[in-house]
Amino acid sequence: MVNSSSPDILGTNVVTEKLSKKQPGEFQIKRGFLNEDFTAHFAVSDPVLHEDHVEYSVCGIDMQTNERFQVSRRYRDFVALRAAWSSRWPGMYIPPVPKKYIVGNTSIQVLKERSFLLNIFLKQSTRCPYLLESLELMVFISPSN
Repeated sequence: MVNSSSPDILGTNVVTEKLSKKQPGEFQIKRGFLNEDFTAHFAVSDPVLHEDHVEYSVCGIDMQTNERFQVSRRYRDFVALRAAWSSRWPGMYIPPVPKKYIVGNTSIQVLKERSFLLNIFLKQSTRCPYLLESLELMVFISPSN
């Protein structure tokens, strides 16, 4: 009779061990260090309507310095960030930014929706180690003059 409490006899440890090994060129999505979720360190909120544009508040914790940051970014800054990532890592997964509205982009509903979608964009981006640790993201979250 096979002892069901011994996974080695059934070979399940061997299968699990083979599946958990990382292959060359493969990346692992970061789930956090000691159960910490890196996406919790970044948020997009509070759209502010100016005369000719909208700014979104981007806040969080800089992973390199462990200091809190809060910067204002326009929609085009998010588009530029994604474009920079796409040119640096062609063929790699880069989350999409929400579509641009030509007409009616200042309505409350559109601003709330875009803020929500930009938040998702940033959180998905920070789950990818090559984006989280990129120079482009560090520039994006740095206060500019």
